[in-house]
Amino acid sequence: MRATYVPGPTAALGVARLALDAPAGLAAGGEVTVYLSSGRVVRAALPAGQVRDVLRRWTAAARAGLGNLDVGE
Repeated sequence: MRATYVPGPTAALGVARLALDAPAGLAAGGEVTVYLSSGRVVRAALPAGQVRDVLRRWTAAARAGLGNLDVGE
């Protein structure tokens, strides 16, 4: 599964987009990648329990109009 969250211009200064890759879906761990406006890329591993939490937060932010979320395979 791959999810990409693009924050709105006022939501997160300096963050261009965030990506979450979870090869086995929500049951396993994954990796979050932060793409900064400066061109720098930061990656971090996520344990299985945090993958669902990250998706919930991004979904809530997108519903609140703070950015756009795209979830795919």
